[in-house]
Amino acid sequence: MSTKDREDSKERIVEIWKNAHSVNGDEVLKQLDVNPKTGLSSEEVARRMSVYGRNELPKKPPKSVWEAIAEQFKDILVLILLGAAVVSFVIALLGGEAEEEGIKAFVEPLVILLILVANAGIGVWQEMSAEKALEALMMLQTNYTRVRRNGELQKISVGEVVPGDICLLEGGDKVPADIRALEAMALKVSQAILTGESEPINKEPKEIIKTENATCQDKINMLFSATEIITGQATGVVVGTGMNTELGKIQSLIQSASESQRKTPLKESLERFGTMLSYIVAVICVISWLINIPKFSDPGHGTWFQAALFYFKISVSLAVAAVPEGLPAVITTCLALATGRMAKINAIIRNLSSVETLGCTTVICSDKTGTLTLNDMTVIEFNYFDKANNIVNHEVSSGKEDSISNMNKEVFERVDLIRQCALISALCNDARVKFNPDEKGKLINVGTPTEVAIRNFARKLGLYDPSGKKNESCYEWYAEQLEKENPQAVKFPFTRDRKAMSVMVDSSKGGRILLLKGAAEVILEKYCSKIMLSDNSITTITSEVRGSLMKSIGTSTSKGLRCIAMAVRDRVPGYTTMRKEELERRAADVENYREVEKDCTFLGYVGIQDPPRKEVKSAIAKCKEAGISVIMITGDNKDTASAIAKKLNLLERGDDPVKLSLEGREFDALDTKEAKIQKLKEHVKVFSRVEPRHKIELVTYLQEDLNQVVAMTGDGVNDAPALKKADIGIAMGIAGSDVAKEASKMVLADDNFNTIVNAIEEGRAIYANIKSFIRYLISSNIGEVVAVFLGSILGIPEVLTSVQLLWMNLVTDGLPALALGFNPPEIGIMKLKPRSKDEPIIGGWSLLRYMTVGTYVGVASVLIYIHWYIGMETEDEHKLVTFDMLTHWTKCDHWEPKMRKMATIDKECDLFEKDGPRATTMSLSLLVVLEMIGAINALSEYQSLFVTPPWKNLYLCGAIFLSVSLHLIILNVPILRTIFGVALLTKIEWMWIFIYAAPAIVLEEIIKFISRTQLEKNIVHPERHEKEE
Repeated sequence: MSTKDREDSKERIVEIWKNAHSVNGDEVLKQLDVNPKTGLSSEEVARRMSVYGRNELPKKPPKSVWEAIAEQFKDILVLILLGAAVVSFVIALLGGEAEEEGIKAFVEPLVILLILVANAGIGVWQEMSAEKALEALMMLQTNYTRVRRNGELQKISVGEVVPGDICLLEGGDKVPADIRALEAMALKVSQAILTGESEPINKEPKEIIKTENATCQDKINMLFSATEIITGQATGVVVGTGMNTELGKIQSLIQSASESQRKTPLKESLERFGTMLSYIVAVICVISWLINIPKFSDPGHGTWFQAALFYFKISVSLAVAAVPEGLPAVITTCLALATGRMAKINAIIRNLSSVETLGCTTVICSDKTGTLTLNDMTVIEFNYFDKANNIVNHEVSSGKEDSISNMNKEVFERVDLIRQCALISALCNDARVKFNPDEKGKLINVGTPTEVAIRNFARKLGLYDPSGKKNESCYEWYAEQLEKENPQAVKFPFTRDRKAMSVMVDSSKGGRILLLKGAAEVILEKYCSKIMLSDNSITTITSEVRGSLMKSIGTSTSKGLRCIAMAVRDRVPGYTTMRKEELERRAADVENYREVEKDCTFLGYVGIQDPPRKEVKSAIAKCKEAGISVIMITGDNKDTASAIAKKLNLLERGDDPVKLSLEGREFDALDTKEAKIQKLKEHVKVFSRVEPRHKIELVTYLQEDLNQVVAMTGDGVNDAPALKKADIGIAMGIAGSDVAKEASKMVLADDNFNTIVNAIEEGRAIYANIKSFIRYLISSNIGEVVAVFLGSILGIPEVLTSVQLLWMNLVTDGLPALALGFNPPEIGIMKLKPRSKDEPIIGGWSLLRYMTVGTYVGVASVLIYIHWYIGMETEDEHKLVTFDMLTHWTKCDHWEPKMRKMATIDKECDLFEKDGPRATTMSLSLLVVLEMIGAINALSEYQSLFVTPPWKNLYLCGAIFLSVSLHLIILNVPILRTIFGVALLTKIEWMWIFIYAAPAIVLEEIIKFISRTQLEKNIVHPERHEKEE
């Protein structure tokens, strides 16, 4: 076969797959050139396999370790540090320091390199463990299936299935490929893996779907790869394999979403900050070196080259001072610690950066089933009628609670139809519910959610039956009691066209009766001619009675309830004494059902709903206060979705559901991208009957066109592409598929929407803490830069060495910065607007704050250094010099006689060579004290120290104590004094350090007061928020 013929065949099979639902089965068989009785021949299978390939999802080659390592060194801050390490190493070699100082000369470059290696290791580990979603998707495909080939039934590997294969499926099987159903018997298929909806779909091979843009839910004549046959049997022809399946479409979407994932807001902010810092560092370093060129010829430096290297080393010190070396490690550690805290509130973080991204979430796109609701279909109301045609309503508790309003044993005994409804709920039912032997208190449900809900309703009614014999060890004690008392004679299974099922039982009261249940409006219209009232009387259903009943059912339906009616027929002519074998023979023929199920007596109906979680309503209100929009996205129908949205106040009074609630096909019908974006701008709050492509489309528009930060929840395979695309993909931990979890950045251990809101609050607090320690580190670094730069401009000796700066940045600064990650949340943090993802981590006001505080820190460090040399009297009465002598220290061997006379020293250069570490230690110690004060002030961005005192964060108190202790250790241990170039200080010197430090507290309080006056701009006013969105 030529390449062109091969491509033409592939295109033709894609067209058949896309349109198989819109033509009858015979036409599909004709298009695929296959006889359903014999199937494909072995030769034809081999030919098709060579054209279409194996029925598998292709794997993407993983990124190599070296590629992952290279990725870690693209960060601008990392490159600056790498450059500083290389330059320090070269200077140590060229300047002769290696010979004089040994390993001490290489401390600085070695420490920097160790930091870079540690950060790269963490990054590689995260990178290599991230992409598992596609591998999990492969696991969904079942291993074997049954096909008809060469006129025989064969069991083959799923990978060997080709388009045109005739497949035979039954209850419990996974569908191996996309299949056009040809024949089916009582076929129900769970498509939850594709749609997220737990209710199985009744499949009808004879239906032809002409609906434009039909969804998976609409295509009731199709079976999709990886879905599961719940009940019944089917024969069908394979129309799509591999990537040409709904599962393959999802893989394509996941790959596309992976490639188009955005950087987190924090990463973008840090990259912008790194770029800005690189320019500033470069300019400062060059200026510092250039302005000292005139001093290169000073005799104190030796040669001109040695002088150039000395000032170049000062420039490197500036670079080291400017770059917060500990920042990447502190952020990573802080985020890692935050994941532990979030796990305690049932939010499992899979991607560290997601912790911070939560804090700037502006839109939550939430699945309905299991997230906003309990994912537990429950009878929540039971209705029947009195003799005045008035509805008698009983509210039924949701979940596993057992109360029914206005119900007691006397009512149960008096109203006979209640007992009969209990009988129907228990016996006209294919579901079973039992205790889980492995998990105490948990239940195992077998059957469709609707059937399980009705079976549970029977149990609740049993508590009011005076004849009930409760057995605590058996969950279904009442249903089993009724089954023993009323043994089943025959079952007439549910069919889609009847929308009903029925059973005949041999009643405990004598005789054989028919129990019937189904869609309320259908049962009333097609099957019932009489109605039993609450006084046990039976009357004919007149048009007036029928109208009242339909109105009541309509009211329940408008509340989003699935209404299931119950009816009974006392005697079915010809069936009362019929033998069981004959009954089963008649039940096998659907044509007999109409005769059996006619002329029934209507008893009442139940309203079933997956009820909203109690805490979600307040969580949505909290979102509105925080300026966060919530959009419900579900595969369920529009009426049910809108009803739940109203209960949760997602759709509020005055909201028009027609405008604010859209189905996927209605969204598709909007002609242009602009029209769809306009709909989103109009605050559509509910999307129903959606498919994976709709979710991707919504996330894309919200992110790229409306500049929103999107959190998306999901549990099924269908949700994986959107989870991957969203800024925060949130998978369900209980009901979620492995594919959804692997595609997500966060997993909810309790599947609860309220946990998302709590996680967002925690995310905001974490970002505030990240800002706190960044503010602290940057203010400290600005202080260090100012100290080194100002000292260089004044021409005084080296105020701080590179090793001292590294010690400050990594140890003394690092510990308090890490502890700031445990700050308590700012007061009213969930009443503030979400910050913009484009907001720089250091804005205009922030930069002014940092510069103001940092400048004071740097100037104070230089002033105390100068003060020590020219005027500080200490216990040991050290020698003093003039300011002019200090700024000309490099000419100390050639001072003029006038200068020598003014100096109180015996030998001109002794003070700088031997006692110089004392002055440096004064500056270093003042920096330590000032930075500890800065750490305490960083407890809150706005609140005074008198409102948020240090003991609000005991970790910070411990970190400050440890940092100060470490500083005192290097001052007191001789070998460490030598390595770091420091000396012991006297009491008077320490007194002066605290005098210079005190104004920093006052300065910070003034800045915080100004910040509080600006805070009002960021407070959300919900009524304004609705208008501004």
